[in-house]
Amino acid sequence: MGLPTTKIFVVAGVVIAVVLAAKWFVLPRLLRAWLGVKPSAEPRTWQEKVELRYQSLHTSVWMFAWIKLRLDPMFRELPGLMREMSNLRTVLDLGCGYGIAGSALLEWHPQLRLFGIDPNPHRVHMASLAFGDRGQAFQGGAPDFEVQSLPGKFDAVFVLDVIHFLSDAQLDLTLRRICGRLEDGGYLILRAPILPNGRGSFLWNLDKFKRKLTGAFACYRTADQISDAIGQTGFTILRSQMSGTPNHELHWFIATVPSQK
Repeated sequence: MGLPTTKIFVVAGVVIAVVLAAKWFVLPRLLRAWLGVKPSAEPRTWQEKVELRYQSLHTSVWMFAWIKLRLDPMFRELPGLMREMSNLRTVLDLGCGYGIAGSALLEWHPQLRLFGIDPNPHRVHMASLAFGDRGQAFQGGAPDFEVQSLPGKFDAVFVLDVIHFLSDAQLDLTLRRICGRLEDGGYLILRAPILPNGRGSFLWNLDKFKRKLTGAFACYRTADQISDAIGQTGFTILRSQMSGTPNHELHWFIATVPSQK
């Protein structure tokens, strides 16, 4: 004899409640206890300090930050690329996402004031919380990234893994507007996915497949094409190099606005 219908619904409700409790309460607590920075411990490294900025945020955001800090080569490469930029005070991160790269900048440069721009309101909110009282994030996107609360000039503008979302005309306008907002001698720090040699990596082809499914726009360029675009908009390129190994599907461009003094 089977269970009465009401009992079936009660049992199903209890099972669902247990599953949801595990997903939303138990699992996040276990992950933080296992992987997170211990609340009673003093953060030992800049990486742990960045993690702490996210540890009280939504579990998916914290885990994304935890993984990105370990797997993205930018965090190994940026300190060396920025060795000559010790006097940065006011910085814009265009396409800041959750603010992970920006949070690292705040830890590397204690005097820095950071402003982030991103089109996604959820990411903007998370980035603002991560920046705390040393930065602000606003909703917007290239090339129309102007927000009333932004300062007049920046010492540096970071554009990380963004420009493949822009058409050639949008990229040109974005670079010209950035150039006009930088102090004399200010820096553009740009990283971009580039067209791979051959078939590309698994991740590259997975992303390509996802774009086909969703119809998302992407305009991938060669390193030479990006260098030409940067040079044509008033910048002097100081450095151009690959990011990460062994796939060579990301490229750094460090450029400056020539001083008029």
